[in-house]
Amino acid sequence: MTALTIRNMERAAEAMERAMGWDAHARTGGSAPIAHGPAMDIVEKGEMYEVRLDLPGTAREDINLESSSGVLSVSGKVRDREFRRSIALPSWAAIDKIEARLLDGVLVITVPKREEEKSRVITVQ
Repeated sequence: MTALTIRNMERAAEAMERAMGWDAHARTGGSAPIAHGPAMDIVEKGEMYEVRLDLPGTAREDINLESSSGVLSVSGKVRDREFRRSIALPSWAAIDKIEARLLDGVLVITVPKREEEKSRVITVQ
C-alpha cells in the first residue's frame, strides 16, 4: 500500500467526520457536546491493516462495530459521551475476515487484504 492510498483513506475518513458533525460540537441524544471523536490510527502491517481507536474506560458491551456498503462503522460510549467513527473500506478489504478486540482501552480492528488472484500462463493448443 502506498502513502497516497493511505492518505486517500484518511481524507475519506475526514470527510465522513465533517459530514457527521464531529468538528461542529454536535449533540447526540441530549448528551454533552462532542468536539471530536476518539483518536484513530490506521497502520499497514504486511497482509493487513490495523485500525486503532482510543476508547478509555469503555466496556466491550458499549461498542458497536458493523460493516455495510463498504463502510466500517464503530459507535458506542466513552465517558458518557456517544461517538461514531466511520471508515471507507477499500475494494481489497476482506470484509468477512475483519476482527476486533479491546486491549487496555484501545479498540484494535484488523482488516485483512483479500488474496489477489494469481496470474497464470495459459498454453494455446
